[in-house]
Amino acid sequence: IVTINYLLFNHIDIYAMLGHFFLYKMFDSAIVSSYGEQMWFISTLIQFYLVFPALLYALKKTTPERMFFLALGMSLAWHLFIVLFDVHENRIWGSFFVQYLWEFALGILAAKRLLNKGHHFWDVKIPLAGVIFVLSTAIMALLVFAVPFGKAINDYFCFLSFLSLTILFYKLCFFRSLLANAGKYSLEIYLLHMVSFSIILHYTEDHASIYSIIALSFLLTVLSSWAFRRATRAL
Repeated sequence: IVTINYLLFNHIDIYAMLGHFFLYKMFDSAIVSSYGEQMWFISTLIQFYLVFPALLYALKKTTPERMFFLALGMSLAWHLFIVLFDVHENRIWGSFFVQYLWEFALGILAAKRLLNKGHHFWDVKIPLAGVIFVLSTAIMALLVFAVPFGKAINDYFCFLSFLSLTILFYKLCFFRSLLANAGKYSLEIYLLHMVSFSIILHYTEDHASIYSIIALSFLLTVLSSWAFRRATRAL
């Protein structure tokens, strides 16, 4: 990503680049999203890696259900904190791992129930999944566009919206094979989609429609993600 940035813009921010290597970017809002707005996500992942031993310890001391409700309470408290102190627009505060702790704990709970009880969380009736999708998407849109601090608290409804949509696609056999295998390439696609878009936009902005740019960016993202995954697995 650094190399592509240099080739396109003939510039490298040494401080920002070192921030990604030595992890201090997660404490500096000026560079947390450098080399791509999507790079904030890496800071959150690293934070989860750092606290993962503590989460495992907590899981041994309590049940997955209690752990989930504890995590949910912590995430709600964090959302309240960043809204009250008006720092929710700052990526450092708005992307701290506590904000997403409830999702992490929910994943643990779902996995435990699947392994111990054979419970499939996707076994939801299609009409119910459709209602959840419509309601959660409507609330999410309302929070984002009509509430000043809505983006800080829309994660819960965003999660429900995409989860129910994925369940609908899966149960209706839309892109089932793609959905079942998407996780293999999801991280590469996430990290490279903005890079691909920047490349296509840089060379075609003056003589291509936005639809062509999006289509070409999508194609480049898929190809580069596939190549990147093959290369890293070979190592």
